[in-house]
Amino acid sequence: MRTTRPPETPARLMPPPRVTVLMGPTATGKTERALEWAHRSGAWILSADALQFYRGADLGTAKPSRAERAALPHYGIDVAEPDEPWDVRRYADYARAVVDAAARAGMPVLVVGGSGLYLSVFHAPPPDPVDIPPAVREEVAALAAAGGTRALRERLLSLDPDPPVDLRNPRRLAPALERVLATGLPVRELQRRHAERPCAFADCEREWFLLDRPDEELADRIERRTRAMLAGGLLAEVRALAARGLRANPTLASAIGYREGLEVLTGDRGESTLATAINAATFRLVRRQRRWFARRMPDAVAL
Repeated sequence: MRTTRPPETPARLMPPPRVTVLMGPTATGKTERALEWAHRSGAWILSADALQFYRGADLGTAKPSRAERAALPHYGIDVAEPDEPWDVRRYADYARAVVDAAARAGMPVLVVGGSGLYLSVFHAPPPDPVDIPPAVREEVAALAAAGGTRALRERLLSLDPDPPVDLRNPRRLAPALERVLATGLPVRELQRRHAERPCAFADCEREWFLLDRPDEELADRIERRTRAMLAGGLLAEVRALAARGLRANPTLASAIGYREGLEVLTGDRGESTLATAINAATFRLVRRQRRWFARRMPDAVAL
């Protein structure tokens, strides 16, 4: 007797993940706006702040309060120890896992931050996939220590005669040389291959919003925030983080507030100059953030 199988019912297609990016310079009020937005929409909040990853780095990073985090789902905060540097590749994997989990729960994700490099994972090709062997890192570091920028430049040019790299900047030369040594490919070819890789969030519904304020208003907000950080115990926070390995994490140790705080603790800076130094450094950061948003981020709706 011949039987026929019933037609298969196609699986219900899930809608694409929804990602809204709220970006803006530091101290513009992104946290407050994000909390309002998430309360209305039910969105999960995903930080794209390069410093809020670290446990114990609270005042200097202006993290949402514990009560605010308890009221709404927050991700990307307190996920690493202060001596455990994160990077963009690690963040991209983490962010994708959060977005996928939110999609399975039927919830949108609100990405909030001012760190342009981390925000870029939501629209640009994924972070550089080249793994640098420890021996190559050691070779480049030894070359830089022995001969500085000139030695790095000469070594790179011997392998790649026309690299699209600022040959006067060791922060650009060293990574470029590491990648050329690790792969045997010139910088342009590495860039071409990287540019062809699809964004890790290309399957998502994405929209961008930009929050900024006039300079005078923002300067006042920065000064008030700095006073609140110092009154809340920023120096004590820096001291506690130093005991937990802060100096082993260059990203956190060089961050505004922590860098100046360490200088006070070592006697290289007077405590009376701390607020002025933090305010000035913060406004320089604002200018860099604005340039990044203008040049390297998608067009965004101004709020």
